[in-house]
Amino acid sequence: MYPPNFGPVLPVIVFDDIGEVIAHVNARPKPLALYLWSTQKTIIQRVQAELSSGSLVINHCMQQFAHSGLPFGGVGNSGVGNSHGVYGFKAFSHERALLRGGKLLPVKLFFPPYTPMTKRLIGTLIACVRRL
Repeated sequence: MYPPNFGPVLPVIVFDDIGEVIAHVNARPKPLALYLWSTQKTIIQRVQAELSSGSLVINHCMQQFAHSGLPFGGVGNSGVGNSHGVYGFKAFSHERALLRGGKLLPVKLFFPPYTPMTKRLIGTLIACVRRL
């Protein structure tokens, strides 16, 4: 549904053909959640393969939001990223890279002026890498 409906009403749209459903949903912005009631394996597989949404719930509704083990979030206009549990922790955290120069390769080896010994060492390292 567009614009998004955040309740307390859950709209139900009935279709006769799964192709109509797929065309209807794909013609609109990606939904935050998509609920499908079906026991037909081929229909479930088509919906999973041909539709994109923040979450897909089969034969139930609203449970994905309450389940802390599942990521909750949207795609495209319905949001970027996930919240809840470890997914939310990772989404709202920033992993920062930290590199500290070691003592085995002194920083002087990487910057000019290059001594003849440094040039030989670099040549040897390049030759070793090429053999890998």
